[in-house]
Amino acid sequence: MLYILLAAAIILNAAANILIKAGMRHMGSLAGRPFIDIGLGMFINPFLICGVISFAVTLALYSLVLSKMNLSVAYPVMTSLGLLVVTTYCWLFFSERISFIQWAGYILIIVGVWMVAAPRGCPEAGASVCSPPGEEAVVDCRLKIED
Repeated sequence: MLYILLAAAIILNAAANILIKAGMRHMGSLAGRPFIDIGLGMFINPFLICGVISFAVTLALYSLVLSKMNLSVAYPVMTSLGLLVVTTYCWLFFSERISFIQWAGYILIIVGVWMVAAPRGCPEAGASVCSPPGEEAVVDCRLKIED
């Protein structure tokens, strides 16, 4: 259930960013427009409104996730997978150009997230039991010195 909540938070966070981008594209150029016109346009923009609501739901879901999962695991997963979702969407639907170097960087990010979030044990202590991300290891990982 925890991973479903995290996945929902990732998707809604990405959706919020995409909706805000779409909303600002919908408004067109802001150059030379009065501040009140820009503010009013943003306030009644359905894309921006949905983006803000999506951010609010993301906050609630992510808070639930953080109540059970280590921040050192949840945060890199949230940000890096969100980056991948947003970038892929922008490439496909906003026609943003993504270079080969950028795609290679995204692959490195995903590999890094896997390394951070992968189950882990204590091989140096001879432990064979691994713990899922966000949970404490079920073995004592301190090196034992026998007399």
